[in-house]
Amino acid sequence: MFPIKSILAAVALGTSTVAIAAPVATAQGTTVVVIDQAKIMRDSKAGKDIQTKLEAIEGAMERELQPTADQLNAEGQAIEAKTANMTPEAMRADAA
Repeated sequence: MFPIKSILAAVALGTSTVAIAAPVATAQGTTVVVIDQAKIMRDSKAGKDIQTKLEAIEGAMERELQPTADQLNAEGQAIEAKTANMTPEAMRADAA
C-alpha cells in the first residue's frame, strides 16, 4: 500500500508543478503591443488626409445649414419681442 501512496504523491506533485509552471512559461512568450490611434490619425499622411476631408465636409454642412439657422434665430427673436410684455394667458390666446 505504501508504493501506491508514493506514486499518488509523485503524480500530485508533478501535476501541481506543471500547473504552476505552465502560466509562467506562457507569460514569458507574451508580447504586448500598444497602438496610439490618436497619434496615427494626427501624424500619418492618411490621417491628415482624413482630417482635411472631414474639415471640408464640416464647412460644406455649415454653409448649407447657416441660412436656416439665421432664419430660425430671426423668427425666435421676433417671437421674443412680440411676447415680451404678454401674460401667459395672452400668449395662449395668441397661439390659438
